[in-house]
Amino acid sequence: MMNWEPTRQKLNDPDLKKGLEAVTELRERIEVVHSPEYPNLLSALMPSFTQLLSKRTKPNPDASSDENKLRRSILEVFSRFPHNERMKEYAPSLLSCVMEVLTKDFEENAMIASRIVFDLHHKDYRPVMAEQVQPFLDFVLTSLRMLSTTVMNVAKSNSDPTKNGPVKSVSSFKVLTECPLTVMLLFQLYPKFIKPNIPSIIPLMIEALSLRPPAPPSQTLSSVKARELVACQVKTLSFLTYLIRGFSEQMSSYKEQ
Repeated sequence: MMNWEPTRQKLNDPDLKKGLEAVTELRERIEVVHSPEYPNLLSALMPSFTQLLSKRTKPNPDASSDENKLRRSILEVFSRFPHNERMKEYAPSLLSCVMEVLTKDFEENAMIASRIVFDLHHKDYRPVMAEQVQPFLDFVLTSLRMLSTTVMNVAKSNSDPTKNGPVKSVSSFKVLTECPLTVMLLFQLYPKFIKPNIPSIIPLMIEALSLRPPAPPSQTLSSVKARELVACQVKTLSFLTYLIRGFSEQMSSYKEQ
């Protein structure tokens, strides 16, 4: 049995550099999560990990800061955790933690969080995970409502480089691109959320498909952002097609649109 106390002490140290050192060391020997030591690791370190993400650090726009590096490293470790029976008792707190990252952090960290959310729901931990379904759907709805504004803001930032900066999760084409697959999974696992959310999500997705860059990409919207927007729309269209095929009764009034 490994002694996880030195790692736990580093994670709890007020100096975030010590925590970053501990997470980096764990990431370098991440294969331990596939050993019988995994339950001991979870028991010893999960409380410290969630405290660091939820209480002791905040989203930091400076990607090179120790704070952001620590948050990102913890998320990368989380993404390697096997979602098996040993994880089951920690899954609700882990999901709550990464949902907070998804909704409040910047693009790169939110991308990792989004994939963890999908993986956690993909593993059948119901019903303990159900309370986080609507918050995820609410995040998607908020992102969709802001999408036209996001497109305009991206155009402005590309015409004026001084306005460029880190992208918040709710304004990220890349994060939103990840969402339809998770929404599809949630609707399959938790059908009770379909009826109350369809009237809001479908019109917003249809509106998203109609968005175009306000001018040629070379002038106001970088080619990278233009491709990200198109990728987001492709995933949105695929999701709408899935809804029409799988939930024809609920979707009947939207088919013409």
